[in-house]
Amino acid sequence: LVELPSAVHNGRPVHDARGSVLDPADCIQHGSLELSRFAPVSAASCRMGKPAPVPLDVKIDPKRCMGTWYVQYAIPAAAFIEKGAHNGTEQYNYDDATGKVTVTYTFNEGSFDGPINRSAQRGRVSPKSINGTIWNVKPIIGPCVFPVWLDYLVIDLDTAAYSYLTASAPGGWWLYVMTRDQEVTDASLEPRLEVLKQFGFDCSLLTRMPQKAS
Repeated sequence: LVELPSAVHNGRPVHDARGSVLDPADCIQHGSLELSRFAPVSAASCRMGKPAPVPLDVKIDPKRCMGTWYVQYAIPAAAFIEKGAHNGTEQYNYDDATGKVTVTYTFNEGSFDGPINRSAQRGRVSPKSINGTIWNVKPIIGPCVFPVWLDYLVIDLDTAAYSYLTASAPGGWWLYVMTRDQEVTDASLEPRLEVLKQFGFDCSLLTRMPQKAS
């Protein structure tokens, strides 16, 4: 398997108002208490309960996951930072020379014209992953790379066209539904919510990310 820093959010640098890095447990607490101001998905859309996401049980090509992804729904890893986020975007860039990937997450704060918030990660496909659907990530905090690998599960993926991808933390305390197209309809995302229903996610915690193509 190719070593890949993957996406997102599990390992994203999380800071409090003073700039101190928070413990992941604090992120879990904030993630359950502070939700985006944008309208949540109806709880009737998905089954309520404790989520139990598992990695997709099919072999994938991690290199086809490279490129640009647009966040459509989220249980944010850092809701107090991502509250009011617009145009959330993941950019994956693979370096053939090193076998590494640089991952950049950006969003506009508060509106489509708001300041850009940017964070970075590196990662890999987990050595224990046979199918390439368990990734490990490390946040990049200033000049330092977080020393511990954090698991990132690919739980839903368009294995034909790679047009959508859903990633989650083990236990489901954060989750991101992403697509290649920036502007998509709610109806087109309903099948993705059905998958979350099977994993027991409480979709009242999902927030819809506003997206507008420039």
